[in-house]
Amino acid sequence: MRATSARKRRKRKPQDPAPRPPATARTDASNRIAAHMPPQHRLGNIAVSGKAQTGGSGTNHGQAISMEGRTDYTFADADYVMPNTALQQGSDCDGCEGRDCVSITAPVTITYSVSTSVTLPSASDYPDLSECEARNVQNAIDTVLAPHEQEHVDAVTPYNGSETVTFSGTYCRSEVAQAVDDMVEAREATRQSAARARSDALDPFNFTIDPSEGCEAPEPEPEAPTPEPPAETPSQEDKAPPQDTPEEPTPDGPAPDDTAPETAPPAPESPAPEAKQ
Repeated sequence: MRATSARKRRKRKPQDPAPRPPATARTDASNRIAAHMPPQHRLGNIAVSGKAQTGGSGTNHGQAISMEGRTDYTFADADYVMPNTALQQGSDCDGCEGRDCVSITAPVTITYSVSTSVTLPSASDYPDLSECEARNVQNAIDTVLAPHEQEHVDAVTPYNGSETVTFSGTYCRSEVAQAVDDMVEAREATRQSAARARSDALDPFNFTIDPSEGCEAPEPEPEAPTPEPPAETPSQEDKAPPQDTPEEPTPDGPAPDDTAPETAPPAPESPAPEAKQ
């Protein structure tokens, strides 16, 4: 997570005080009149309002696998108001003296504002998921990623609000407004740092999700049958019926009769004649 900010500072250009006559040129009468006048009549009043330009912005991220949530926040420049306040005679001012050295104590009301924006992914950002996997991803976005980004929003929104503080000090008259502005900027920067620290403390944030968990594996598509080669067409020679070929006689005589026995059986023996006595 990372938070960045840009700070702009505005400095009011002090106005050059009107030239004053040297103290030795003042008459005793004018000094006596000034001494008996109430301080607010001698020095006048002052009211200050403005906008402290220390606004900044930041970004925080929460990641889940290839998903990312984003929370952006922007600090607006603080508005402040100091009501019309009587000035008192000051002393020991650096750079001025006499009537231009004033002392002041006044309430200053400061208003702070921050805006936030959350960007979340969607299951539709992943078109290759099945219907079941898309439901799992969207559920993770809604129940894990979105609540984390809301924590970042909750961490910086306490910056919103207002406070009234006391501004007090002794300054040259022309430097009062700038001194109020500097005080507001310092308080604004401290408040912004606290908001950023609360947001940054929520990170790093990581979680994983198996989109296919609980989803049935898709059945594989059946393979296409392999086509059998076409049967060969028999030629004309193959279609003709076989013909008997007569056997040719051998050179030594007619062909032997296959039906005759190969060897004639022996003739029976005649009985021997009996001898006469």
